[in-house]
Amino acid sequence: MLCEDAAAQPNELTDQYHFSALMPAAQEGHMEVIKYLHARGADAALVNDAGNTALWFAAKFNRVDVVKYLVEEMRVLPDTRGAGACTPLYNAAELGFTEVARVLIHAKADVNIPKDNGATPLLVSTEQGHIDMVQLLTEHGADPTAEVSFLKKTRLLRHFYLKTIVLPRQARDTHREALTKETRFCAGRLYLRSVLRPVSRPHHLRGVRT
Repeated sequence: MLCEDAAAQPNELTDQYHFSALMPAAQEGHMEVIKYLHARGADAALVNDAGNTALWFAAKFNRVDVVKYLVEEMRVLPDTRGAGACTPLYNAAELGFTEVARVLIHAKADVNIPKDNGATPLLVSTEQGHIDMVQLLTEHGADPTAEVSFLKKTRLLRHFYLKTIVLPRQARDTHREALTKETRFCAGRLYLRSVLRPVSRPHHLRGVRT
């Protein structure tokens, strides 16, 4: 339960780290609390010491309903940056939260905004082996040619063009569950190579339409 002071002053920030009541509510997915605060004038654009908003926390912790409420009912801009200049979409891409990403993209989030080191949502989802996320981002305009500073502009993503490949979903899901962190990393890169690089098709795929 919220204390009376929080109810009376929904935008008051804590002394330490400057959190608003809306931020932990969004992080924990407490929809009733969020609606309560909204009705009393809570400002979803407030940021804490790290620059994070309630939407940033909701996306980071896979709170799909909260993300949807914040962008649709509280009119939060989907591309507000937080710590490390990460957008909520970058958080979702890094952690493989596809439904959160879908909600943000529907709210017109820019799929190509990088964080402060130059990494894009497409790059980080590839690095983490989140194949469904890579597919979602590329379907909505993620740019695989974006320059990435920490890859020193020599690795993946620079000379690729988009090309759709239909993968057997059931087989992909089964294999994804068995992947270790290292093999998930490789799987993401191999997927991008197969989808985006204009190379000759393997012999067993020649003549197969995609």
